[in-house]
Amino acid sequence: MRAGAVVTGTSGTDRITHAMVADFDGVKVGAAVAVSCDTLMLSGGWNPAVHLFSQARGTLRYDPALGGFVPASSWTGSASPVRPTASWTSPVACATAGIPPRQR
Repeated sequence: MRAGAVVTGTSGTDRITHAMVADFDGVKVGAAVAVSCDTLMLSGGWNPAVHLFSQARGTLRYDPALGGFVPASSWTGSASPVRPTASWTSPVACATAGIPPRQR
């Protein structure tokens, strides 16, 4: 893992063998360097699973602080356990669900 860097491409035949990695300052992407690898993992961040809420006619709103969609309001005919004002931060969500914090 390299902080302040982005993957600009990959190479390999039938499987990944290299990731092209470049420094990124928020504006400019630097020259890419080939990094040998056999796996490339990506993360989309903390994204609440709101698809079932949405399919039950619940409306969503974008929360810029989270960078994702959260429940906004329930359809009056639904009986959703998701509260539109629920906190979607990982520690709060885990505490609400009764999951103890991880011991470090």
